[in-house]
Amino acid sequence: MGASLVPEVQPAVLEGIQEIVNQYEWEGVVGQPAKKVALIDYDYLAEFDVRQADSAVAYIKQHAKDAKPLFMDVNFMKMHNPNNPAAAFKGKSHLGKLFGRDAGAGPQHRPRHGCDPR
Repeated sequence: MGASLVPEVQPAVLEGIQEIVNQYEWEGVVGQPAKKVALIDYDYLAEFDVRQADSAVAYIKQHAKDAKPLFMDVNFMKMHNPNNPAAAFKGKSHLGKLFGRDAGAGPQHRPRHGCDPR
């Protein structure tokens, strides 16, 4: 297992949390069983919102011309602590965590801060 989401937690406490808290990324299709993708540890969390945004954009592009309307609810993780900035934002500034949040909100926010790591 990778680094804990809360590295300073004592191992016994962390073990108890892991027994009752679902710390996995899941994906699914209506009418089919959900599939466990990966354990969300501290390192995996760093790039989680980047993958979420990229996946949402790809799905929208793929279905943009479909006849049926689309509703998408994308839940980003980075508004919760601990906030481990994505690699593209580490060391950029003391506001790296905030830039990462703006980038996750969409490309329209990147130029405003002048920080577009892509």
